[in-house]
Amino acid sequence: MDRTRCCFAAFSLALAAQAAHAGPRVGVVAVSREGLTEEGADAIAYDLAAAVATQIEGEAIAGQSVRDLLQPHPAEGCEESARCGRETAATLKTDEVLLLSMHVAGKTTVVTCYRVPREPTRPLSNRTLRLFGGKAKRVQAVMELVTMLYPPGSATEYVAPEPPKKQPVVAVSEKREKPEEAEAPKEGKPIWLWVGIGAGAAVVVVIVAVVLGVVLGTTRAPTGPAVTLP
Repeated sequence: MDRTRCCFAAFSLALAAQAAHAGPRVGVVAVSREGLTEEGADAIAYDLAAAVATQIEGEAIAGQSVRDLLQPHPAEGCEESARCGRETAATLKTDEVLLLSMHVAGKTTVVTCYRVPREPTRPLSNRTLRLFGGKAKRVQAVMELVTMLYPPGSATEYVAPEPPKKQPVVAVSEKREKPEEAEAPKEGKPIWLWVGIGAGAAVVVVIVAVVLGVVLGTTRAPTGPAVTLP
C-alpha cells in the first residue's frame, strides 16, 4: 500500500514539476522517521511535496531524488538548526527546504514540519501535521498544513548575493631619491713627482755653486807682496 501511494505521489510530483516552468523550488527532507519504514516516510514526504508545489506554483522534490543529492544524510537535530537547513538547501540547489521530523504515536503519525528559507533574512516557521484515519482525512490534513505554512506569495526564488567587488589597485610610484655619488677624491700630484722636483733643484744648486766657484777662482789675482826687479 505504501509503495503504491509512494509511486502515485512521485508521479503527481513529476507532473507538477513539469507544469511549473519557473518559480520557487523546495526540497522536502525526512530528517528522522521513528517508527516508520523508509517507504512510509517517503509517501508522506511525496504528499507534502505535491501539495507544496501546487501551493507555491513552483517545484518540490522529495524521496529518493533528495537522498541521492544528500550524501551524507542530514543528522537528527538538523531541523532545529537554521544553518543546517540553509546548507541543506544549498546542497539541493533549492530556494527552501521543508525538514520533517516524524514519529508514530499509537494510530497517529506525527510530522513536525520546519520551513527553512535559504535566504538568511527570511523568517523560519514550523507546523505539526497529525495523520490518522482514511486517505481523504490525510489529504485534507496535508493541504491545511501546507496552506498555513506557505501563505500566497511567501515563497520566492533565492538570489545569491553578489561577490564583493575588488577595488582597483592603484599603482603608486614612489619617487626614490638618487643616492648622492661620493665625490671622487681630488687627484693631487704624485709623491714621486715632488721627489723628482726636489732632487732636480738640488742638482741645479750644486751645479750653480760649482760654476760660481770656478769663475771666482780664475778671476781672482794673487794677493802676495809686489816684487821690484833690479
